[in-house]
Amino acid sequence: MAEFDRPSAEDLNAADPLERVAESAQGWHRIQLAALGFIGFCGLFWDGGNVAGLRGVPELLMGLVALAFVLAIVAIFVVGRVAHPFGSPADTTGTDREAVARQVRQLRTGIRMTYVAVALVVAATLSVWLPVSADDGAVVMVDFEGQAWCGQLVEAPVGEARLDSPQHPDEVSLDLDSLALLRPVDGC
Repeated sequence: MAEFDRPSAEDLNAADPLERVAESAQGWHRIQLAALGFIGFCGLFWDGGNVAGLRGVPELLMGLVALAFVLAIVAIFVVGRVAHPFGSPADTTGTDREAVARQVRQLRTGIRMTYVAVALVVAATLSVWLPVSADDGAVVMVDFEGQAWCGQLVEAPVGEARLDSPQHPDEVSLDLDSLALLRPVDGC
């Protein structure tokens, strides 16, 4: 058979079923290593998202990333045992239906574990879309002259921004025409 010819049905039927499962597992093994790299890459650049104000969520998300990493490593081992079998040749060769079924189950288990690991890391990294929660609802208000105030926004007439600032005894009011910046901050 030439190098670029497709194998015939006879060639496929003549091939060792365990060898065919191992070849499939080798392809999946490469995909799993890429998935592990993705998980590691996400873990390396993941900053915890915008969950600082939510109790227990950063720990939960870190736990999901860690679980995904461990699950990916276990899945690589499970598929690796099918892709690169070790042990006695009697365990890894032949057309024993039971051996083939066992290898296929092991391969499917490893593939499922890989999908779950990737889903866990995706779920953990979705935290970047969680809303930012400032601890006390503080904002900074800056006018065009560079003067800045920090405090909580309070109700104001149309065309004004008004802050209740701990640094000033009275509320600070500013016309929107002279407002250069208004943004939330973690605290004053």
